[in-house]
Amino acid sequence: MAYSPDGKTVLSSYQDDTFQMWDATTGVMLRTFEGHANRVSSVAYSPDGQTVLSGSCGTRDGDYCITGELWLWDATTGEVLQTFAGHGGWVTSVAYSPDGERVLSGSVDHTLRLWEMTTGEILQTFYGWMTSVAYSPDGERVLSGTNYTTLWLLEVTTGEVLQIFEGHTDGVNSVAYSPDGETVLSGSVDHTVRLWDVSTGEVLRTFEGHTNEVVSVAYSPDGETVLSGSVDHTVRLWDVSTGEVLRTFEGHTDWVRSVAYSPDGKTVLSGSHDSTLRLWDAGTGEVLRTFEGHTNEVMSIAYSPDGQKVVSGASDDTLRLWDVRTGEVLRTFEGHEANVTSVAFSPDGERVLSGSSDNTLRLWDAGTGEVLRTFEGHMNGILSVAYSPDGEQVLSGSGDGTLRLWTNRSSIEIACADRYIVPEAEAAMREQFAIPDDLVLCPEE
Repeated sequence: MAYSPDGKTVLSSYQDDTFQMWDATTGVMLRTFEGHANRVSSVAYSPDGQTVLSGSCGTRDGDYCITGELWLWDATTGEVLQTFAGHGGWVTSVAYSPDGERVLSGSVDHTLRLWEMTTGEILQTFYGWMTSVAYSPDGERVLSGTNYTTLWLLEVTTGEVLQIFEGHTDGVNSVAYSPDGETVLSGSVDHTVRLWDVSTGEVLRTFEGHTNEVVSVAYSPDGETVLSGSVDHTVRLWDVSTGEVLRTFEGHTDWVRSVAYSPDGKTVLSGSHDSTLRLWDAGTGEVLRTFEGHTNEVMSIAYSPDGQKVVSGASDDTLRLWDVRTGEVLRTFEGHEANVTSVAFSPDGERVLSGSSDNTLRLWDAGTGEVLRTFEGHMNGILSVAYSPDGEQVLSGSGDGTLRLWTNRSSIEIACADRYIVPEAEAAMREQFAIPDDLVLCPEE
């Protein structure tokens, strides 16, 4: 919905391929704008009120939108003045620059695009998605990694960005909070692990040694050591205070996609693209057990709070619950329609949370395997999930560029990548085109 600059008319779109203009005083419909082939997801007035902009899906392949489009209309006649093509997915948000000469669009293709209004030329494209999420120990802040070299720290209740951590030279694959909440950890495509000061955003230490992407990181329960898993097939154990590699765990035959410490810190668990999980002695590096059963890449692993069970999510679209002592599969959770990319136990160990490339999160009863709830709303695959420390909320990061905070009744979009993913580029764009700070560039729900 959007008001005209003079407040006399209102635009609205619903669940079809049209949108309407209404008299704001009487509620009388003045005009229906027709022409889109799919649902109109966003509308906006130009600053002078003479034109309106709409965003939609251009073409579909079955249930999937494969191109997105913007249309520029004459507000008085309803005539189409310009079409903007280039997005590779549904256009979910549109906005004008204050001078009305340029327009912005956000899409589920993970991009924000800046267009010249009169010609339809693409002037700038910004990329971003949320790759990994973690709660602070007190549950008041959330940390997210992005595929554009940065980490964000956000306030949970307001969504305010408290800190942006900059220093990696490539995308951030994984993030973790220290047990004391004073530092955070990140693993990157640039082959490094970095330790950051939460209060200042400064890099305290860079851990170098992996020969390929670092895709997973974890703190030990006492915060004195950290783990990293890499595309180089290894797991490394690092001393936080010195940055020294204390141990390298070798044995996987493909990517190590996920790593975790046991609650007592005595063992280390890893999940790999070789379809297995391995349990290691943290002190010696010895393989204690290999868990076999998944038929495709293991994407994510998590210990139960008591350390007696582990859960894994895989590209075979299933989750599996394992007995740590015996390596036996206790339960297989089926229901997702695509890769299970992230898993987490609830703080009480009674429920399991999963995120999938099918765009949904699912909440499962750990004891029975029953699906308790399906969370729908993301417009692209889920990349990471996390429980709040009190177990009352769950967090998800997605390839649609958003973070969502879910409660028992609803979801809240607390951040979107298109607004903050490239701080310097956004600042330069706002200055160059006189875009005010209160003009929200994020996709709207």
